[in-house]
Amino acid sequence: DGEKHIITFQDPTAKFICTFYWDENGDGELSYDEAAAVADLGIAFKGSSILVFNELKNFTGLTTIADKAFSGCVSLAEVSLPEQIRVIGSSTFSGCANLKELVIPDNVEEIGESTFSGCEGLIIYCRPTTKPKIYYNSNSTFPLYSGITIYVPSKSYNSYIQYNYPAGSGASSDNWYYYRNYIEPYDFE
Repeated sequence: DGEKHIITFQDPTAKFICTFYWDENGDGELSYDEAAAVADLGIAFKGSSILVFNELKNFTGLTTIADKAFSGCVSLAEVSLPEQIRVIGSSTFSGCANLKELVIPDNVEEIGESTFSGCEGLIIYCRPTTKPKIYYNSNSTFPLYSGITIYVPSKSYNSYIQYNYPAGSGASSDNWYYYRNYIEPYDFE
């Protein structure tokens, strides 16, 4: 009965890091309850060789993905963010050159500076109907001229690309205008 409460990891490095930091009962496994109790990832994964971390969606106690949480994870190809995330920190995925797709959950309210720096050709499915605050300056949230595509809800598309008085360097939902050439409407189900 205990085995069905244990997370099965696709990537052994992801499992090793998770059990090293958050295996509270010392059984060498991570249960769904142990994952749900994690409130901060810190930089436990920074620069690691993880390839896949879709099990992150089970870390339901997270509301923020820490600054630089996955920065330098050059091999990271897949990650699934928990639905309740509200903030994706600065440089969270910077240098994740193999990350090709990412879904930004509905509840995200802010995405930090340089979050996707070095993520060439990234496809982002940005689900929030209300535009999260993002950055546009020398440390922009999304890398310009990198082949990035950002899909947003069709019903919010005009809001995302609408020109408002630009906020510029600070976090603002108005900064989406600067990325209008990379934004496409998408029907999320």
